[in-house]
Amino acid sequence: FGTAFAKGMLAAGSGLPREGRIFVSVANRDKRAMIFPVKRLADLGFTIVATTGTADVLRRNGIPSEVVHKHSERDEGEQSIVDLILAGDIAMVVNTPSGPNARADGYAIRAATTEPGPAKSAYRPDWSFSTPILITPSDICASAAPTRPAPGPRPPALS
Repeated sequence: FGTAFAKGMLAAGSGLPREGRIFVSVANRDKRAMIFPVKRLADLGFTIVATTGTADVLRRNGIPSEVVHKHSERDEGEQSIVDLILAGDIAMVVNTPSGPNARADGYAIRAATTEPGPAKSAYRPDWSFSTPILITPSDICASAAPTRPAPGPRPPALS
């Protein structure tokens, strides 16, 4: 399933990253389901960036992560996850929002992932028009499947 998922993401124009920072913010109902896939991504060399609640769960399970503010919780002058996505500093987003504030934050995050972003980014090649976003526990599991793309240049997006 993992290989098929990766091919589907590639065909949709936002292939799965091979390196970089992955943002993780999941609803309480999904936290148990995301521990093993996120651990797998960390073991593959990805840096995990998470909101406070998600980062606490990850740390309790031995997964290091950087803490970033939600868009609605940032103070003046602080960067939120939306700012990092728009700057091209996030390679992939894992977000399963729940609740009124999370719904607004989730919308801002999803909107940021569809923005073209910087012309060249460390994690967003020229052919990619968006940052990949995973919104269900099944997506998270598929992205962390034990297959990993072979090294080398990525093909251009299908037109």
